[in-house]
Amino acid sequence: MRVNDHGWITIPELTTPPGAGQCYLSQFNVVVDVPLTDLVQGNNTFTGTNGGQSCHSFDWGQHGWNGIIFRIYYGPGKAHPAGSITSPSVGATFGELPTITATANSGSGIQRVDFLAYYDGLDTDGDGIYKDWHYYYHCAKSETNVNISGHVGTAYSSPYNVTWNTDLVPDRSRLDQNYPNPFNPSTVIRYGLTHRTAVKLVVFNTLGQLVATLFDGEQGPGYHEARFDAAGLPGGVYFYRMTADDFTQTRKLTLLR
Repeated sequence: MRVNDHGWITIPELTTPPGAGQCYLSQFNVVVDVPLTDLVQGNNTFTGTNGGQSCHSFDWGQHGWNGIIFRIYYGPGKAHPAGSITSPSVGATFGELPTITATANSGSGIQRVDFLAYYDGLDTDGDGIYKDWHYYYHCAKSETNVNISGHVGTAYSSPYNVTWNTDLVPDRSRLDQNYPNPFNPSTVIRYGLTHRTAVKLVVFNTLGQLVATLFDGEQGPGYHEARFDAAGLPGGVYFYRMTADDFTQTRKLTLLR
């Protein structure tokens, strides 16, 4: 990309690109530094190019840029609002859906406080840095605003409190019950991963014979879904098993005919 026809700024490639099944599901937000000397007062013009896809061999170009968020950081000598997180305390351990509290003050008043967060040990965007934001966004064609990556919530009055929805990433690997169950002819299996790892999800019958392999490859942290289409199979009880690292779990499902 470049700003106002200044020098081109290279956007880094992903070091751990997503699997083929994730290519169209996620938007990855990268951060680059833009020299202040490239900017002008008033309107600024941005130009961007992109290459081929990283996880398919179709040799298509990427579908374009969804949006750009500009953040300008002032030095500590410039007057600015001050604030801090007061709860939970530094180093504290908290459970699911914690409440985050902050203080903020400014000589001109506080209009709003936005809370941003990241997960320590999470790398969803493939940059090799395992401190990824709480959430990243995919902008639809109809959307006109670019949401803030990593946004947990907004508070407008003191005390400034928000609830962090930590359901984005499971705190342990898990295999959920399929839905619907019983089913005919297809059902969805949802499972969660705490980090990028090799995953295998299979279905077998009561004799222990393999019926279907729903996934066998590497996936990133978060929740994933696989659809099991049982068309052509006789009704009855089946089992599905997920294996990821040292985690293995088996559940039962019932096909109605």
